[in-house]
Amino acid sequence: MMENSRTVKKGDYLLIDFTCKFEDGTIFDTTLKEKALEAGIYDEEKGYRPFFSERIHSR
Repeated sequence: MMENSRTVKKGDYLLIDFTCKFEDGTIFDTTLKEKALEAGIYDEEKGYRPFFSERIHSR
């Protein structure tokens, strides 16, 4: 479990950082500037910030 983690509840909003990789481990997208720099895919025009998820609804 991650530090400061908690259960998501109905009505919560989420900020999600992600790093997408091909099966060989090559990073092709990320919300983390440091990861983009390490992978050589950094783009000055991209806003590196967490993905914002709308309010969570129950099913």
